[in-house]
Amino acid sequence: GRSLRGNGDLTLPGPRRVWVLAHDLRAVIDAVAPDGPIVLVGHSMGGMTIMALADQYPALFGDRIIGAALLSSSPGRLAEVTIGAPAYTGRILHRLAPGFFAALARQAELVDKSRRVGSDLSYVLTKRLAFASDVPPTLVRFAARMLAQTPIDVVADFFPAFDAHDKLSALSVLQHVETLVMVGSHDLLTPEEHSKDIVRAVPGAELVVVPNAGHLLALEHPEPVNRALRDLVERARRTTGARR
Repeated sequence: GRSLRGNGDLTLPGPRRVWVLAHDLRAVIDAVAPDGPIVLVGHSMGGMTIMALADQYPALFGDRIIGAALLSSSPGRLAEVTIGAPAYTGRILHRLAPGFFAALARQAELVDKSRRVGSDLSYVLTKRLAFASDVPPTLVRFAARMLAQTPIDVVADFFPAFDAHDKLSALSVLQHVETLVMVGSHDLLTPEEHSKDIVRAVPGAELVVVPNAGHLLALEHPEPVNRALRDLVERARRTTGARR
């Protein structure tokens, strides 16, 4: 997600919508990998961007793109996510969130400064929403600092796009490539059922549920994630070689 428009070091102007990120990803592919096979790996919004790319540029899949990994991602129904709260409370919080983030965005400079400095609240929220196991405090603080690098006005602008994100119909494109779907068993932001929705729409996709893992499963449990990604690349190479 940190390489996406408006995240991390990229504070590019323009509308923050997932379909725009698909065009950005296509531009990156054209610039840094203009030829040869590609395996795409996307976490969370990065996975949604890959789905949007499949929707906008289906001809790339099976030709240029030979594999795709969707980690802790979702094809839609994000408005139903309760982040671990009781269902009714979760729905209320989700309805209030756009206005809450918009209010924060009006004081973006002050809010971002406080986020960069860090706080006990940001630590507790990061640990609760990003991890499921007893990770070292240094890892929680690293994740909190990383998340704080995304400006609050970008968060406010992107948030409505999550409710509009619905790429189930585009997932059939991924049947043309080797596909890996991974999720933490205790992911509160993109729950396991959302990954299962992806796999049901992409027959043949591999589903890996990492036990005792939250949303940032690659930080929390890097070994199984790296192993699954290496296996995906090898499968994609073999499949592509067999076709040729």
